Amino acid sequence: MKKLFAIALVAGLLIPAVSGAEIALTAKGVKLGLNIASISGADAPDDVESAVGLALGGFGTFTVNEAFALQPEVFYSQKGAAQGDMSFNLSYLDIPLLAKWTPAVQGEIKPSLYAGPSIGILLSANASMDGDSMDMKDTTSGLDLGLVLGAGGDMVVNGMKLTGDLRYDMGLSTLDKDGKGKTYNSVISILVGYIF
Repeated sequence: MKKLFAIALVAGLLIPAVSGAEIALTAKGVKLGLNIASISGADAPDDVESAVGLALGGFGTFTVNEAFALQPEVFYSQKGAAQGDMSFNLSYLDIPLLAKWTPAVQGEIKPSLYAGPSIGILLSANASMDGDSMDMKDTTSGLDLGLVLGAGGDMVVNGMKLTGDLRYDMGLSTLDKDGKGKTYNSVISILVGYIF
């Protein structure tokens, strides 16, 4: 049901935005920030806690019209969770494709809302406790499908074009490689960036 909802939402955003439009690359840049990550789902432990990780990557903005743009991104993203003295550390190459809506407003800050699917390619997975680490890549799914929802704003400060956003990445595919468990990534990201 989650996957169908995500596909319907993205299609509803993308199809009206791109039909009959000329798309052009109008901006590109880099972003850096923090992930506040956890795991959710029926099989997630009750005492699971959030873990803080790094998010670093780049993006391109392809303008469709004055209000809409498509924004593909590529991120190195640290996810995971904590449970007591144990930490679960996951790192991904995340590739979101976002539909971005920028309303016409007055002022120096140009706000935006966006949504879109994301594909995460697993780079590493391990569990750590008391300095010991155990590799969990063989039991963790190599792909992490998600739905990204967020809001942000662009501004010019001392001649520099800056951007910032707050987003939620809701995992839609289970973390277990066998697909039987019901545990999903759940990540809030706070990002700042520079637009070239």
